[in-house]
Amino acid sequence: MIATPVPTGPQAVDPRPFNPPPPAVMPDPSIKMVPDAPSNTPAGVTVAPLKIDSRKIEEFRPERVKVFPDDPDSAWWEINPHYAFDRAQREQKPLMLLFTGIWNEQAMALSQEVFSTKSFNEYVKENLVICYLNYERNITDNHDALRRIKDKFKVKGYPNVLLFNPNGEVEKGIRGYRKGRPVDYFNRLRGACLPILESIEARKAELVRYGFRDWSNYMGKLLFARFLAHDGTRVRLQDASGQTWIVKLNDLAPADQKLVESFPAVDTLESPEEAAP
Repeated sequence: MIATPVPTGPQAVDPRPFNPPPPAVMPDPSIKMVPDAPSNTPAGVTVAPLKIDSRKIEEFRPERVKVFPDDPDSAWWEINPHYAFDRAQREQKPLMLLFTGIWNEQAMALSQEVFSTKSFNEYVKENLVICYLNYERNITDNHDALRRIKDKFKVKGYPNVLLFNPNGEVEKGIRGYRKGRPVDYFNRLRGACLPILESIEARKAELVRYGFRDWSNYMGKLLFARFLAHDGTRVRLQDASGQTWIVKLNDLAPADQKLVESFPAVDTLESPEEAAP
């Protein structure tokens, strides 16, 4: 299937996470809330024509909320776990998934005292992909997909934070919050993230030996991948999981375009398997 994210309808509200809308798509294929896009036609804005294993470095989506609105380069809360897990894998960063509820006093204190701060914003920009899920007080009032993702990760109580590695595996969890102790919580969060970040950096350092590096588009969206080929207008990249991406050459950042153009163009970006009859 084409892996281009499928746009969804919820609009973002104040992010941190005051009255957030529920996510539209779950990270597990078994708990999606919208149907898959047709396998032969990518949904939304794409690079056409794309091969069946192709992706595009994402463009801006409205289903996101700024962490720190006063910062023009603010980090973003994802409100769709499907996109969040995809970003974490693509950018090779840990994912912080927050289970919260606007009716919960502890959860709102955590939002105001930690997740609305400049320090948290700066830390996220460098180190994390973050996503929140908002729950009603009565669990039966929540969408079935929200209930299932909560059950999947055995989440008890709010606020509750799970930290995932880029492969989507849970590494750490932080439950609850003591009001008036933002520094303690922030330090605990950073401490929980540290071994995950160190493991990722060790893995990336190893992959750099094989040509992997950070690529970005004109909006600064990242992809940790290696260059395979270009045909003069499009570029084929391979990420750390082996997934192939095909992007427009002129969508890449200027430095990345220059690097690509230093290599001779090929006639086709098809792999041998794709070219076979």
